[in-house]
Amino acid sequence: MSQIRADNITNRQGTGAPIFVNGIRVVGLTSIANIVANTGTFSGAVSIGGTLTYEDVTNVDSVGMVTARNGINISGGNLQFNGTNIINSGLALYNLDSIKLADSKELKLGSSDDLKIYHNGSHSYIDEVGNGALKIKGDDIRFENASAAERLRITTTGMQVTGNYTENIVAVSGTAVDCATGSYFTKTITGATTFTFTNVPTGVAYAFTFEVTLNGSNAITWPSSVKWPADTAPTITDGKTQVFVFLTDDGGTRWRGSSLVDYTN
Repeated sequence: MSQIRADNITNRQGTGAPIFVNGIRVVGLTSIANIVANTGTFSGAVSIGGTLTYEDVTNVDSVGMVTARNGINISGGNLQFNGTNIINSGLALYNLDSIKLADSKELKLGSSDDLKIYHNGSHSYIDEVGNGALKIKGDDIRFENASAAERLRITTTGMQVTGNYTENIVAVSGTAVDCATGSYFTKTITGATTFTFTNVPTGVAYAFTFEVTLNGSNAITWPSSVKWPADTAPTITDGKTQVFVFLTDDGGTRWRGSSLVDYTN
C-alpha cells in the first residue's frame, strides 16, 4: 500500500488545486473551509452551524417536523395541508375547522380593520368599528342561547321571537319626544305643555306609546300633524294618567293618534 505525505498539494504548475479525474474518497474527519459543488449525496446526518441558503428549490420533503424559529415567509403560491389550500396568494383562508384566539385577541377583517371578532375574557363580540352597517345575509337566520334553544328567527316571511318581548322605558326630560331613543315614553307634567316629536324614522312604519301623568294641569297641545278619531283630541282629567299611541307611515308628516284616558294611579 502506497502513501503520500505532504503539507500541500497543488497542480503541476503550482498555480491551483489538483484535479482528481476519478474523484476522491476521504475516510475520517475532514475540515474544509469552502465547498463548491454541482451535486452532493450524503448518506448520514448533516449538521450546519451557519446559514443554509436554498436557491431554486422546487420542493422540500421532510419526513419529520419542520421548525421555523423566526417565522415563515411565503412570497407567492399557496400554503397547503394535506393537499388543501389554507392560504392562497391573496391570503384567503380555506377549509379551516376552527380558528382559536386567546382572550382579548382580535380577528380583524377589512382593509381598515372595519370588523372585529373577539372575546374580552367574559363576553364575545362582533364589532363594526367603522360605524357602518353590519349585514348578516341569509334566508333563515337563527339566534340561540347557550343551551342551543332558539330565541329569534328571521326568515323571508318575517321575524319570530320565542319568549317574551320587552322594550326600554324612556323618560322624556323636556317636551320633545325623541323617537330615535325608543318606542315607550313617560312624562309627568304640572302645567300646560306643548309636545313635539323629533328624529322620526323615515321609510318605515313607526309607532310609540306615550304615558303621561297629569299633576297640576290637563292642558296638552299636540303637534298639528297628529290626527285623532273624528278629528277631535281626547278629553283628559287632571290627576289621572293617560296612555296615548301614535303611529306614522310617512316619517311624521302625519300621525294617527289614539288614547286610553283617565287611569287612577
